[in-house]
Amino acid sequence: MNSTGTGNGNGNGNDESTAPLAGRQVLSTGAGFAASVVLTALAQFFTFPVLISSLGADQWGGLTVGTTLGVLTASLASWGWATTGGARTAALSPDARAVWVRAAITVSWLLAPVACAVVMAVTSVVPTADQTATRLAAFVSVVQIGMTPAWFYVGTKAPGRLFILTTVPTMTGILSGALLAHLTGDAKTHAGANLVATLTAMALVQNDVLRSTRSRSHTLTRAELRWAMTAQAPGLTAGLLAAFNSCLPILVVARWFPTGLPTFALGERLYRMALSLSLPVAQSLHGHVPSASGALTLRRMATALVPLTMVATAIGAGFATALPAASRIYTRGDIIMEWPTAVCFGIALSCLVVTSSLGVAGLDASGHSVGLVRASVCGLVVCLVTCAAAAVWAPSAGGVAGAVCAAEACVLAVQIRELSRVQKLIPTGDATSPRPS
Repeated sequence: MNSTGTGNGNGNGNDESTAPLAGRQVLSTGAGFAASVVLTALAQFFTFPVLISSLGADQWGGLTVGTTLGVLTASLASWGWATTGGARTAALSPDARAVWVRAAITVSWLLAPVACAVVMAVTSVVPTADQTATRLAAFVSVVQIGMTPAWFYVGTKAPGRLFILTTVPTMTGILSGALLAHLTGDAKTHAGANLVATLTAMALVQNDVLRSTRSRSHTLTRAELRWAMTAQAPGLTAGLLAAFNSCLPILVVARWFPTGLPTFALGERLYRMALSLSLPVAQSLHGHVPSASGALTLRRMATALVPLTMVATAIGAGFATALPAASRIYTRGDIIMEWPTAVCFGIALSCLVVTSSLGVAGLDASGHSVGLVRASVCGLVVCLVTCAAAAVWAPSAGGVAGAVCAAEACVLAVQIRELSRVQKLIPTGDATSPRPS
């Protein structure tokens, strides 16, 4: 078996290299993924007010810090598979997919202890109301993002399996955690219930994907492991940079503006919830845009960019409009989100909806991962500079929200520039452009 074969992950024969992006199929798959996303988002939407009222703003803010920190360390544990695994899986042959997912699971088990050690070290210097609960919340993200290869279902366009094996356990953890938090008033019970649920989902998904690929490859050789890890190096770099870019602002607030943590945490969690509602768009594009032809992948992404931007603009505008009212409803008037802060989060959300598809399904999947990394580096630099500026001239949750907005806008601008640049480098009709191998 040639572990480096890319094959044809999206179709049969030679039709795939010439077929246009099937809009109806994208919508159908997106609708399937939407069931998981919408139900999970609704569970979070209705439990957030319960958590805030039962735990208090400080404990709830500590959980948010833990979740955010977990996202950062999970990027290390996943070695970038959580970022680019789904899109690359879509373009791989069945034999290569078997090696791909086995390598991902092996690496995650090796790196998860390192990620947990980083969580322990960082939480020892970032003050929160309940340090144990913060760490448990971080471990939930490490397991959910770093060790659960749910991205495999995105690449193979299997929303049903994603729903049964990940969404059901996740929703169980969310609802039971909220109930325990309401009964005990202790953030540790909420985080603990979610950790048990995510461990269950991880075990189910790992067993399922290993069983479904067993006929293709029984063992994983060192050469195959090196191939997979080397191929994922750009995804790891981009994932870590993007995660650090998203985690830095709330860590800055928690460390230097602790009084503004509840306000920023509320905005950040609602921002992430709104982003999760757009995931079906990204998931369907990750499964359909990548092709064995780099040129075709770029043309598909360019075709999808205009409607994607329109959807993203609508999502961001709606979010910015609803955020001030949502903050009052969620906290019963305890936390008021000012309009400038809401607008910053809305713009950032619009940019992130586009870049989550453009960078992974377009640049990385077409073999131009350098552009994805370059955009992430630029975003991180802007985030560092603007967070520092906020610390000096606007020491508040709103100032740091402005830093988030500037960083995400920078990432979008660089990704669009990179897409335009690489399209000019590939001759029209070229079906042999570099593919990630």
